[in-house]
Amino acid sequence: MMSAAGNVVAMDLDKNVIAPSTSSHFALVNAQEPPTVIPSTDVNGPASNLSAVAVLKRAADQGHVEAQFILGWRYDSGIGVKEDKVEAAKYYTLAAKQGMKEAQCFLALCYESGTGVVQNDVEAVRYYTLAADQGHVEAQYSLGEYYYLGIDVKEDAAEAVRYYTLAADQGHVEAQYSLGDYYYLGIDVKEDAAEAVRYYTLAADQGHVEAQYSLGCCSKSGTGVAQNDVEAAKYYTLAAKQGLKEAQFNLGNYYYSGRGVAQNDVEAAKYYTLAANKGLKEAQYSLGYCYDSGIGVKKDKVEAAKYYTLAADQGHATACILLEKINKTSGKKPPLNSKKQKTSSSSAEDVPQNTPRSDEDLDVVGLLLSIKNTSSSEVDTENNA
Repeated sequence: MMSAAGNVVAMDLDKNVIAPSTSSHFALVNAQEPPTVIPSTDVNGPASNLSAVAVLKRAADQGHVEAQFILGWRYDSGIGVKEDKVEAAKYYTLAAKQGMKEAQCFLALCYESGTGVVQNDVEAVRYYTLAADQGHVEAQYSLGEYYYLGIDVKEDAAEAVRYYTLAADQGHVEAQYSLGDYYYLGIDVKEDAAEAVRYYTLAADQGHVEAQYSLGCCSKSGTGVAQNDVEAAKYYTLAAKQGLKEAQFNLGNYYYSGRGVAQNDVEAAKYYTLAANKGLKEAQYSLGYCYDSGIGVKKDKVEAAKYYTLAADQGHATACILLEKINKTSGKKPPLNSKKQKTSSSSAEDVPQNTPRSDEDLDVVGLLLSIKNTSSSEVDTENNA
């Protein structure tokens, strides 16, 4: 995403710095036990004389579908019985074959992960489909993931969107975030920033950290929603408090420039520190500059060199230049592992020493990054128009 700001050395991180997740989101089992269904009597006499597990086993052996599912769950979780994944899968199978959607979804998870059964994605897809077609929200989302990734099914973004939508409409937070990315990037749907913002908002309101960050970026740039720095700062803050380094860095930029929040160098340095300590090279460079210039922290050339070195070791060109300057001033040689990267457009003279504090010029606060390839986690530099 291109910024409307002037020609600057470095800026915020863009929404696309976080690619759509390709990790598994299929885990289904909560810590809570499903509703207990224990028949009060059976053909052999009152159930009150038996333990709960014994009652469940009798009922399950007589074909009671809920008892089969609960017994499978108990073996799966080790509640009241010794944990036994094979027995869990056995009872899930009995209940699933009777059409119980919860058992079908749990059994699909067993096949997906190879827990209690031989791993088999074909069987996982089959049982997820059975459950999803009965409206099971986790199965709908999981099936969307299978079609998105093309695991033992033909990769089919349209089917992924269909199942994500079914799950999202039932309030599934990961499905809502995934749909936001689909509409934001135009993945097999017409690119629609307003629809992306709608789904990001649904997920963000449930506390989804990447959705909060995405909303911050959309509010900052006016993508799909009216440009609003106060809203951007609000969502960056929510994501930053959950530990998202990109949000921490952008929030540091906002405090540095006084954009959307009251200008505060101490807060800027605080958020740069949080992001820098998580390995974000732009934050390491920015924090180094804060120590170099005494912005929000006590001026300290040793600390400045430390953070410049961390950023330089990740290939940050401007950090290399300022680190070399500190080393020349102190008479030290550059570290052997410092990846010095000079280009025809970069020189020590190009680096601002007295940075204007304005909405359009955030020279010292890191490179604007944008991932155009959504399957990559690599951060690329985006130059200002």
